[in-house]
Amino acid sequence: MTTSPKESWKLASCLEDEKLDPVTLGYFQGLAQNEAHETVLELFLKMAVSDKLTRAFIARRLGKSPEQITRWLSAPGNWTLDTLTNLLLAMGHRPKFAVERLSEMRQSNQHHPAVQKAIRHNIDDSLKNFRVARTNYLPNPNTDGPRISIHFANSAAQ
Repeated sequence: MTTSPKESWKLASCLEDEKLDPVTLGYFQGLAQNEAHETVLELFLKMAVSDKLTRAFIARRLGKSPEQITRWLSAPGNWTLDTLTNLLLAMGHRPKFAVERLSEMRQSNQHHPAVQKAIRHNIDDSLKNFRVARTNYLPNPNTDGPRISIHFANSAAQ
């Protein structure tokens, strides 16, 4: 059974006794992983400035190599709850969780935060005439998370 993103969202937000499709599960798993990664990375960057925190310091506290810490801070792809907890503990913090009812989440076509930031800060002038045409969240057979595909369109050509 193929469902549209809107139908998939509606199914996820209701409490009916129907199976959630893999695309919806993958989307929300990736979203949670990205939010956790963003939280840890923002804390690390803040502490790197205020407390002179380094990757090497975190590595020593966790008994890991600095390269491993760099990989973890670069992308959330292989993070577990243990990874999240360990990184935060090494920085003197603990995880704290919150939940949000799906029906109360914003349902818009907002761009990924990284794309918004790039556009907002005008990092590359050559991207001025481009907009995100669509974003696909597809199951990735190589990982538990989704494969994200962003398609750009030239808005100057329209």
